[in-house]
Amino acid sequence: MFRRKTNGNLMSRYCSIVFVGLWVIFSAVAGKGQDAEVSMEPLLPKDERFVPADGLIFPERSLILTCGVTSVLKRPDCPPPDSRRIDQQHILEIQDSDGSLWYRFSVYRNDPAYFIDLETREFVKKDFKPLGPGIWYYADYTLPTTRLDKSRVAKFPTHVILRLVSESPNWYEVEVNDDTRLKKYVSKRDPLWVKIGWQDVFSINHGAHIVIDTTTTIVLDKPNGTPISPPCGKTEYQRLLFSSLEEDWIEVNKGHSQCHGWIRWRNGRDILVGSHLNGYEVVNPKNEER
Repeated sequence: MFRRKTNGNLMSRYCSIVFVGLWVIFSAVAGKGQDAEVSMEPLLPKDERFVPADGLIFPERSLILTCGVTSVLKRPDCPPPDSRRIDQQHILEIQDSDGSLWYRFSVYRNDPAYFIDLETREFVKKDFKPLGPGIWYYADYTLPTTRLDKSRVAKFPTHVILRLVSESPNWYEVEVNDDTRLKKYVSKRDPLWVKIGWQDVFSINHGAHIVIDTTTTIVLDKPNGTPISPPCGKTEYQRLLFSSLEEDWIEVNKGHSQCHGWIRWRNGRDILVGSHLNGYEVVNPKNEER
C-alpha cells in the first residue's frame, strides 16, 4: 500500500511538472505571436528604402472619373456604374517622414476642410499645391478650337492629383507642391488613395481629349517621326481626342481622317499639352529640365 501511494505521489508530481512546462511553452509561443503582430506594423517612411516610380496618386473615390463611357481605357478596377464613392470618403490624409499627419483636407467643396479657399481661389495650406487639377474655367468643347473664359464662374475640383516620385513596401513618396517639389508621404494601407498611370488622367471620362497650340506643337506620323500631311493647321488652341500613350508621346485622333498622329506630351517635368491636369489650358514650360 505504501509503495502504491508513493508511486501515485510521483505520478502527480510528474503531471504537475509537465503541465507547468507546457504552460511555459504556450506562453512563450503566444508572446512570440504578439511580437510578430507588432513587427507587422509598417516602418515609418524615414526608415524604409524607396525606389524611383513614375505615375500619379489619386483619390480612390474618384476612380469612376477614369472609367466613363468616353474613356479609351478598359480598366479592370472600374467601380460599378451605381457606385456612390464619388460622394463619400472625401477626407484625405498625407503624412510626414516620421509618420505624423502633415495635412488632412477635404475634396468636397461644401466641407469646411476643403483645400481651396472659395473666396480667394488660393490653396488653403500654403505649402500644398498639387499637380492638378486646380480650378477650371468655362470652355466650349463643342468647337474645333478651345478657349478658356476666365471671366465666367470657376469650377472647383472634386479631387487632387499628386505626382508620384518613389515608393517603398508601405509608402508612396509624392510631391505636394509642384513648384517647390516638396515631398511627403501617402500610406499604401490608406484605402482612400490609389496609384494610377498618366494615361488614366488623359482618358478621364468627362474629357478624354487634350489641347495643343498648333503654332508651336506639330502632330507627327509616329513618335519622333515626321509631320503629318495635311497638317492640322495653325491655331492657338486645337482640341484633339486622346487615343493612347507611349512613354513621353501621345497618339491623338485615332480613327479620324484629320489630325491623326503623335505629339510629345511632356519634356522632363514639363507638361506640354492642355489636359485635365491643368484645366485644359496650354501653358509655357516652367522648368529648365529637358
